[in-house]
Amino acid sequence: MTKSILKALAGEKQKVPPIWMMRQAGRYLPEYRETRAKAGDFLSLCYNSELAAEVTLQPIRRYGFDAAILFSDILFPLDYLGMSLKFNPGPIFEKNLSSKMISEFNIDEFESFIDFQNISLKHIRNELSNDKSLIGFTGGPVTLYHFATRNNPVSQTLFQQTLPVLEMLIQKNIQIQLQNDIDLLMIFDTEANKLNDKDFDEFVIPFLVKICI
Repeated sequence: MTKSILKALAGEKQKVPPIWMMRQAGRYLPEYRETRAKAGDFLSLCYNSELAAEVTLQPIRRYGFDAAILFSDILFPLDYLGMSLKFNPGPIFEKNLSSKMISEFNIDEFESFIDFQNISLKHIRNELSNDKSLIGFTGGPVTLYHFATRNNPVSQTLFQQTLPVLEMLIQKNIQIQLQNDIDLLMIFDTEANKLNDKDFDEFVIPFLVKICI
């Protein structure tokens, strides 16, 4: 059985188009609020693989959407680097990005750090019906750098040092998600739209080409 979203991506016309929504697991659902209360807060919910899988699947059970999108966040690579991610209610970092954080990162340690996401995807894939797609996602390097430096002007001098590290972390994150048989993956790099054409061609396009090969 070919999934509806994959047919749409292939340009195949369908009687009923596939439906999914960004943030379709969220506080509009009473079952989500109940599950989040069990976790305690947003980050704890993301880190709890079983509960994150549960809230990913809740909208599928209730509304029959054609795809489930992993319940997680794009900022975990920055948390891994040591910036101490918190939400209050939006994302904040207790520590500023530093050259030391960037130089001491270890890609194997990141794989262990992000394993909660890997486990969530396994739970989701095991429970998701065969006619539903599973969507993974990561942030883009430029967007992650923006979040890392937006309240810390000193860190803005670390662009050339930081971007290759973020690209490696994101690429590893993508590899882990693809191992769980996701049907498509989205790269959220909204801050890239603030770059001029020259910088976009230099700092965004090469990474996208690399991960698509």
